[in-house]
Order: sequence, then structure tokens, then C-alpha cells
Amino acid sequence: MVCLDGFTLSHVYEPTDVPEQDQVDKFLPPYQPKWKLDPENPATLGPISLPWNHMEIKEDQQKDSLNSINIVKQVHDEFSQQFQRSYGNGLIEQYKCEDAETVLVCMGTVCGTARVAIDQMREQGKRVGLVKLKCFRPFPDEDLKAALKDKKNVAVFDKSLSFGLKEGPVCSEIKSALQSEKTKVKSYIIGLGGRDVTVERLVKAVDEVEKPGTGWLK
Repeated sequence: MVCLDGFTLSHVYEPTDVPEQDQVDKFLPPYQPKWKLDPENPATLGPISLPWNHMEIKEDQQKDSLNSINIVKQVHDEFSQQFQRSYGNGLIEQYKCEDAETVLVCMGTVCGTARVAIDQMREQGKRVGLVKLKCFRPFPDEDLKAALKDKKNVAVFDKSLSFGLKEGPVCSEIKSALQSEKTKVKSYIIGLGGRDVTVERLVKAVDEVEKPGTGWLK
């Protein structure tokens, strides 16, 4: 599942490191789709599944989705070797988590701001770290559990809202992964509609992470 947050990605620019085309061609397999729309060979592709096989189809899709978690890790390792840069293990990426008491869990562009906030709090003696969630589906529950189970507090920042739910969707997933642990998990709703998420707001969230209820960082 590709999860991209708008505004910052669509309205802001920054330096990028784009690999040479021959490197990309060497890394990616040739594009040879098994099925395609071809006027010379017309076909109808997957219009319907009927009750007597629909559940089996969905079960196969679910199995493939769950099994793809190992493929994500594998391809990330291959990418790292080819381009000499890595992003955690392709599923999550950790920053100063080893001795952290409080860990921020974020996705997307807010993670850069979170790193700055963490550096500032570290200078003040606060043991804070970051887990960047890079893959939402399949959800890397085991990797997150390993990273977060021994932490005192986890602050989850969602740039999305599920109406009628008392917390953000990513927070719900984190709580499920940590349900057998003693770690406290708090939900924060941030950045809706492209509203800026500042270092100051993230620092404030850490200061009040043990207060009950969902936080709205406005």
C-alpha cells in the first residue's frame, strides 16, 4: 500500500539523489506484464467473481499480501547493495531508539521534522526516539513489536482521521501489535488538510504523552 501525504510533497521542493538510468535498468526486471490490454488479442480481465469462489480468491490475495512482507525486506536489501543507501529494513526505520523511553511513530514527511525535534529533546536530556513506518500494508506488526515493546511510551501521529474512532488508524494498528505489552500508546491527530506540523508541536506532544485521551496538534 502506497501512503503519501500531500502538500509537503506537492508544494515543497528539496534536493534529491536520482540514480543514473543504467543503474535503475540494472536493478529493475524487464517490464513484461503477464496480462495486458492488447487490441490484437482482446480479452476481458477479471470482471467478476461469484459466491462459490469469491472467498477463495480473497483468501489467496490475503496470503500473498501477508507473504509479501518478506519480499519487501528482500528487495530493500538488494536496493541497498545496488545504490549504497538503505531505509531501515524497508518496513520500518529507527532513529535513536536504542535507549529511548518515549518513541514517536510517524509516516511520511513529518518524520524529518520529528528527527529535528528529537535532536533538540536529546540535548535537553530527554530520551526520545523515532520509528518511521515505511510500509502500511502488509502491516509490519512483528517488526514494530520488537522495536517498541520495551518502551515506556509510544506517541503515534496520524495525518488521517477515521470518523467515529477515538484514535488514528495507525494508532489502532500499533495498539493491536502491542496488546500483550505494558507499553502506553497515545494517539495524536496532526496535519489534516496540509496544516504544518512544527518541531514545537511535536515537543509539546512528548511533554504531555502520559495524559489520557487523543491529542489534536493544531
